[in-house]
Amino acid sequence: MPEQNGSFPRHGSNPPRPEKTGNDMNSGLSENKRSLPLSYRLIAAQEKERATIAQELHDVVDQIGVLAIQFGEIDRSSSMFDVSRRIQKLQDDLVNIGNNILATSYRLHPSKLEILGLEMASRSFCTELGKQYKVKVDFACPGVGRNVSPEISLCLFRVLQEALRNAVKHSGVRSFVVELTETPSELQLLVRDSGVGFDLNSAMKGPGLGLMSMRERLDSVGGTISMTTKPMGGTEIVARVPR
Repeated sequence: MPEQNGSFPRHGSNPPRPEKTGNDMNSGLSENKRSLPLSYRLIAAQEKERATIAQELHDVVDQIGVLAIQFGEIDRSSSMFDVSRRIQKLQDDLVNIGNNILATSYRLHPSKLEILGLEMASRSFCTELGKQYKVKVDFACPGVGRNVSPEISLCLFRVLQEALRNAVKHSGVRSFVVELTETPSELQLLVRDSGVGFDLNSAMKGPGLGLMSMRERLDSVGGTISMTTKPMGGTEIVARVPR
């Protein structure tokens, strides 16, 4: 199947002519999708995300309850080796729970972004996601300064979260590339994998709104997003925001 290259134009502008044979991401929307207001579909996606986070927090509470029971069941009359082994296991489980809570908190509000700036927050996210899913994320950020506006920083960070999580979950590979670069005219974020890829038209007709939400975020700061993908040929997402 040929490589597909799609882009999201800004509202009110004419979409650029593709340089390669492919399908514009907007043209892949089915008529029934177009009939629903975008705001309604985005709200539905946000509610689904909130439900997911609520379930994750509920699971964390359950895990803490289980640990409390296990701690109470430690037999103090057992050998020191057995007691130490079980306590070490509980400590490891507590660390994992703490990491899960931090990951959930990060999804709600990336506090590191305000404190450290876009480059360091993005690097930290790639590192933490790599540890969480046991994958390799190569992050490169040559020469991006701290003078990026909060609005643009949050936009690119959220796009990075969405794009990289999707790649980790669906690409079928264990290695990813993230590049954050700056030119005199724009900031550019690239997320690439060499995985299974997908059919762009089918993805746009499906229930997920990840691609659309990334487009809406970038549109709010005057940016654009483009994607190159093909089945078994990997995926590359590039977000651009003018300076």
